[in-house]
Amino acid sequence: MARIIIPSVLRSFTNRTSELFFDAATVQGIVESLVEAYPDLKPHILDDKGHLRSFVNVYVDNADIRTLRGTDTELTDASTVLLIPSIAGGR
Repeated sequence: MARIIIPSVLRSFTNRTSELFFDAATVQGIVESLVEAYPDLKPHILDDKGHLRSFVNVYVDNADIRTLRGTDTELTDASTVLLIPSIAGGR
């Protein structure tokens, strides 16, 4: 099962869980499993069409999926997926 790391800013939607494991073949599959298990998380990482929001960065084993195959990036049981939402602020 692939591991997905949940950043602290999103943990309130996953019952404060920092890492989860899902049986998924691709990044798309693990994201679908994640939002199925935690539906309140969905609007924070997916847009209305079900695509990753532009401000959510996803890494598989330290590689940005944009440099790989995007959400079609394949996962193994040893894969670690990291969600990193961009956070902006200031004046």
